[in-house]
Amino acid sequence: MAHETVKKFIKDHKGEEITKQEGNFSSLVWGTSCLLIYSPIIKKYFKGNFGPILLLLGRKKGIGFFNFERYKESTKQALGKYLKNKKNFTEIDDFKKNEEEVNKIYKSSSPQSLKQIKTKDLRRLILNSFELTRELQVITLFSEVLDEQIIKEYFNEIKSKFKTDFKKLLQISQLIDFQSFITTRNECLINLNKENIYKNQWIFSSYLYTPALKNCEKLIKNTLKELGGIKNLERDNKKLQKEISDNKLKGKEFKRTLSGKMKDLFGFVKIAIYIRDFRKETTYKLITILSNSTREMFSRLGYPQEDVIYTIYRDFVTGYYKRKDFREELTKRKKGFIVYFGEKGEKIEYVNFNKAKEELYKAIFKVREDIKEIKGTVANKGIVRGIVKVVLSARDFAKFNNGEVLVTSMTRPEFVPLVKKSIAVVTDEGGITCHAAIVSRELNRPCIIGTKIATKFFRDGNLVEVDANKGILRLIKY
Repeated sequence: MAHETVKKFIKDHKGEEITKQEGNFSSLVWGTSCLLIYSPIIKKYFKGNFGPILLLLGRKKGIGFFNFERYKESTKQALGKYLKNKKNFTEIDDFKKNEEEVNKIYKSSSPQSLKQIKTKDLRRLILNSFELTRELQVITLFSEVLDEQIIKEYFNEIKSKFKTDFKKLLQISQLIDFQSFITTRNECLINLNKENIYKNQWIFSSYLYTPALKNCEKLIKNTLKELGGIKNLERDNKKLQKEISDNKLKGKEFKRTLSGKMKDLFGFVKIAIYIRDFRKETTYKLITILSNSTREMFSRLGYPQEDVIYTIYRDFVTGYYKRKDFREELTKRKKGFIVYFGEKGEKIEYVNFNKAKEELYKAIFKVREDIKEIKGTVANKGIVRGIVKVVLSARDFAKFNNGEVLVTSMTRPEFVPLVKKSIAVVTDEGGITCHAAIVSRELNRPCIIGTKIATKFFRDGNLVEVDANKGILRLIKY
């Protein structure tokens, strides 16, 4: 029997293209991003109706489903606004204000400090962190789904006035000429102060949660081992800094050849790539504040601290987290639940995660079994052949070996050791600003993004050819 929320979501989106994001997601983190549709400031950045959104969760796994065209529309509207009048494009300044506030809160919110504050102030901090996370998502949404098609659409509108090669504009605009998250993370690990691990606790965050401070020492050792040790990180950073310097020079030289709207188009692509990557630090600091503060609240109430990943913003707004039956509610959510984010608020339904996933995939994604190749967007060029490993969550990391093709829904910073081991990367989701695109360019791995169905069609052990010059992934042998 179909789940009621699944049927409603499919009915709401009948005839529309649905996309999904999948991985180690929690309602605490990814569910907070879904709150963007209720944000009091969304109309400042997005004209129209974004929702509804469906989030399927269960035992540290999550999948978010939403309308792909409305998602793209956020980028199209922002680009149109930027090209029309850059003075009206406030997203950069608004992002910086959010970042400043988050940094200020982070400095004063160590786990030790949280133990000293009153419960009412702790709740206020939790609510504020949820809201800052939601607003950060709204402000920077435009940076998430920029792709070649959107850029080319605007390029074609203005190209008659300029003598600019589109392929060169696309190539130069994607060069990483700023200190990326990888470089920042490496520096934090190299210069880690073990007397004040909280300062860098955020680098161990994910879209699930930030591990407790007491677990970070072990994580430091494991992460350094996975990344080849401090000396290897120092070599990597030296190489990356050299590439950043070279890319800056290339970008400046190319920018001199541009003028007017073409120069603005180039500038917007650079801004979107920069914001998408740079916001990770702010996002992860917010996740750390949320994780630590909700753990402290759960500790005071006698709930298992590891269950914070199953809570949502509404629990703290309504005071539900204080009710006697809330522990039972958390137990039910652990087994699997759907959060439906609609116009009238959130609705929760308890489900079997695997059955609900199968039901949603069958209804939304039609994958022909006889196809031998799929297409996506080129994120970094190259042609290789290799064995597929499908990695959907951290549980799959151990099975991935050197020299294999990484096929995943989307990469995140915790995927970097796997990208280093891989000979190529293929994702279901993502535009040219996504994590996989940025990391593959930095580590020079052939990469195809936005295939939509790679993880549903390919299986572990398949021999494939990754043609990242044309954006095609071909099945050679089952």
